[in-house]
Formats: sequence, C-alpha cells, structure tokens
Amino acid sequence: MTRTLKESKKESKKWYQRKRVWAIVIFVLLVYFCFVPSRLRISPETTGIAKPLTADGRVDYFAAYENMYIDKLTPPENNGQRLLIAACGPRILKQNSMADEVGSWEKLPTHDSSKKWFNDYWIPLCEHLYIDPHKKPMFYDKRNFRSFMFRYFKEQQKYFKDSPQNTSLETEIVKELGELYDKLTAGTWKKEDYPQVIRWLDEYSEVMDYFGTCVRKPNFVNWRQRPSAEYDSLITILLYEVQSNREFADSLQVRICERISRGDIDGAWYDIMSLKYLARHYVNSHSFVINIVGFHVSRLADKATKLLLIYCKPNEKQLAKFINDLDNLPKYNPLISSLESERLTMFQIIQQPNLYMYPRFLSSLDGSDIDIGQSNAIIILFSLMPFDMNIAGKRLTKIYKECELKNEKNNIDNPILRRQYIERFKEVRKKYVDKMNIIKQFYRIPLIRTRSELLAESIFVFSTPPILSGFILFDCYEALNEMQRLSINLERYKLANGKYPNKLDDLVPKYIDIIPIDPCTGRATFVYKLSDPAKEKTKTTDPPTLNYILYSLGPNRKDDNGTPKKENKGKEYDIVF
Repeated sequence: MTRTLKESKKESKKWYQRKRVWAIVIFVLLVYFCFVPSRLRISPETTGIAKPLTADGRVDYFAAYENMYIDKLTPPENNGQRLLIAACGPRILKQNSMADEVGSWEKLPTHDSSKKWFNDYWIPLCEHLYIDPHKKPMFYDKRNFRSFMFRYFKEQQKYFKDSPQNTSLETEIVKELGELYDKLTAGTWKKEDYPQVIRWLDEYSEVMDYFGTCVRKPNFVNWRQRPSAEYDSLITILLYEVQSNREFADSLQVRICERISRGDIDGAWYDIMSLKYLARHYVNSHSFVINIVGFHVSRLADKATKLLLIYCKPNEKQLAKFINDLDNLPKYNPLISSLESERLTMFQIIQQPNLYMYPRFLSSLDGSDIDIGQSNAIIILFSLMPFDMNIAGKRLTKIYKECELKNEKNNIDNPILRRQYIERFKEVRKKYVDKMNIIKQFYRIPLIRTRSELLAESIFVFSTPPILSGFILFDCYEALNEMQRLSINLERYKLANGKYPNKLDDLVPKYIDIIPIDPCTGRATFVYKLSDPAKEKTKTTDPPTLNYILYSLGPNRKDDNGTPKKENKGKEYDIVF
C-alpha cells in the first residue's frame, strides 16, 4: 500500500513536535502548580519556630508552648495550682464531667468512663505535678457555691419529678441560681434570709481559705494534657484548670459580700486580694483565652472593693494597708508571650494534616465583621484541595511583619505604644477581612501558591479576634486597677478633710505622686465627678453609692458620661469603677 504524503510527514516529526506530548506536558504542569505541594521545610520563616520536633519531623507546637512556662512548674512547693489540685482531687477540674462521676474516693473509679478519665488524665497529671494520684484529698467532697446551691434547689423541688414540667426543671434551677447569685454579690444580705447559703459558707470556708493560700504562691500553673491526634490544637488544652478556678472566684465573691455585711473588713479584704492574685496569675499567662478569664476575676475584685468602701468605711490604717497590698502584687510582663503563643497556634493549624477539622472551628470564632458563609466556604475548599505549608507559613510570617510598628520594639507595656499597636493590628486585619469574599478571591483558588496564601490570610482573619479582645481588655484591666487605687486614696482624703476632693489633682502629692494615665486613651483622662447619692438613686431599694463617679473613657475613647452600657456590637462605652 502506497503511503500518502501526509502520513510520511507525520512520521518524520520529532517527538517534541507532537501535540500529544505537549498536551501531556501541559497537564503535568497544571497538576504540579495546582495540586503538588513542596516538601515541608522547617524554619522560623515557614513554621514560626524550628524546634522542638516530633518523631515524624514536624514542629512540636505543644512542647514549644509547654517550654514557655515549664520553669514555673518547679519547684513544686511554690506552685499553688499543684497544692490546690492535691487538696481537692479530681473534682477541682470541673470542665471534665468524668471528674463529677467518679463517686466516693474509696470506690474510685466506679465505671468505665470515669476509669478512662482517671487513667488517661488524672494519673499523668499527678505524676507531672508530683502528686500521689491514689491519696485521698482533704477536700474531695466539697463543692463550690453554684454546685452546692444547684443540688440544694434540686432537692427542694422534688415535687417536679412527677410533673409534666419536669423537663424544664434544670433550666428553672439555673435561672433561680443566677438570680440568687446576683442578689448575694450586689450588696449586703442577712444570714437569716439565706440560711442555706450560710450552711454552704460554714462547710466551704476551709477550702476558700486554702485557695487564698494557694493563689499567693509565686506560681499558679498546671500541666496540660497533650491533645489527641485527631484534633491537635493548642486551643483544646488551654482551659483545663481555668474554669474551675473561675468558679472559685465566683464563690469567693459570695463570701466577700457576707463578710462586708457583718463588717469584717480584714476578712473581706483578704478575699479581695485572693481574687487579685488569681487575676494577676491569669493575666500573666501565655494565652489570651486565659488572660480574658483573668480580666473577669479582677473585675470581681474591683466590684467588691467598691462595696467594701461603701458599706464598711475603713479607717486610715486599713486604707493604707489596702494601697500597700496592691503595690506589692507580683510584677508581670503581659501580652507579649500571649501574642507569641497565638501566633504559634496559627502556624500549628497550617501544619495540621487534618485540616478538614478546622472549618467548623474557625467559623465558630468571633468574626462579626466577616461574611461567615463565604469565608467558611473558602476554608472548606482547603479541606478538599491540597495546599503548600511552606507558602502558607511564609504568608503568615509576612502578615505578622505587617503588624509590627516601624522603628519601635512593639513595647506593648507602654499604653501609648500599645494603642498604636492595636490600631496597626486592626488596620492589617481589616485589609484581609475585605478580601474574605469567595467571588473576588475565586481566581486564587486554582493555583496551589495563591490558594495557600489565601489559607494563611483566612486563618489570620479568623484567629485574631481573641488577640484584639485581649489587648482591649488589658487596657480595661489596667484602667480598673488604677481606679481601684484612686478610689482608696479618695477615701483617705475624705477621712483627713471631711469631704471628697473637688478634683483628682488634689490627691497630689500627699496620696499619689502623679495622676495615673488612662490606658484606654494613653492620656491622663480619668473622669472624676462629685455627685449627690440621693439624686442618683431612682428607687428606695437601690443600694447606696459613693459620693462621686470615677470612670475611664473606655475602648471607644469617648466620654459617654459614665454609661457602662453596651452598644449593639458589644463594645463598651465607659469603664466605670
């Protein structure tokens, strides 16, 4: 058969001139640029830190986090958290329901779920903190206020058990408990009106006294269990001991008000300082989540201080002691280490192989200024398509460099520089929030490089609200600390002169050296106004107040006449003492 000219030319073509070859080459390149990530390179630029490493060669972020506070775990006798756990047993760890199901210590553990909790968490915890896990604790059967009163209310409402309304019993008890707690911490109350609370105080006071001893130790940190492989995130391990101690603080607030009601100034102040010590430990923690709990505890102490000044009228010697105790609180270096741990958490998410776990987690964070639906859709794509960890890590590093202040060392202990840092952080975050639109960003999804950069930006946007909240709340925390000192010195001035000063400047130099700076504004702008308590009270049942109002301008840095209300987006107006 004679070959045609066309067939002859086709056979004479070189291999690189054939369309099929180039189609394969183009396909391979598309696969490479769209789906093939490069091998992970461990370096500060791509992974935040370069060591320590796990057995499979990845960065061990959990170990790195431990190293940030491991020195605080020794010596054991100086760790108040260790002493508290040894004294109270597993039930001190309220966040794990298994601790409540353990039963009596002699029969511990009693069933499979509590056995697993006891063996997998309690025993390793005790070994790490040098505690005998099988030794009966001193206060094992003691409960905090809310647990005690919940059980009491449930016993008092047994008649509900045969009623169709039984399904709502738990909700009703929780509501009633909340109302009782508000009454017991708002001012004075008579013991004959709440005999069940007095019974709780009699049973629980020894535990609270010991709690006061523990928080005054130099350290107050706990070992944290390594998270599971399925969800290996630092976020899952931060609150093991914190919530139980927050409940201790709430319980202590009840006792403070009882002591104030019977004029026990020294006892009430001791408990107030216990709250301040616990708050200081948590504000100095390596996590914004725990920092925020510290701010809450400190707020309880400030509220109790105001009640003490209103109802008890301390003398000059007592007031001077109050100031001296506050001045002698442990020093701290907040925010810097918390910022570093949050940054490492973001790098850890990028290095996490099970990224499909994160869409729900990330979308659950506070992102009120973000379209959650569209942004979550971007994250979900990352659970279906591969990304390059090196590119994502470099992008995250670049974003953090954008947040740094130029020509400054980011000294966030300085309120003025801290305010500048917050504004810079907000500016950078807003830049990437505006990008969180799946339609506008769709062109970045096909290529692995741009897709990986988009992943880093998404993680930064969704993970930064706690950081910003931490910075802002720290300003509020510092403002309240300064106002607490000012209020005590105002009482000292009144004792000496028979009335409150007309302005804060009158406290200088006898009571204070200079007027303190309002951390929320970076300027000396605490607002102090004399007032008539009779005109301030709108009802005869309203509790008495001080003859002045003292407040900070708050996060919005505007004078809202001492209105501590909240706007629609949850931003406070003024921070009122």
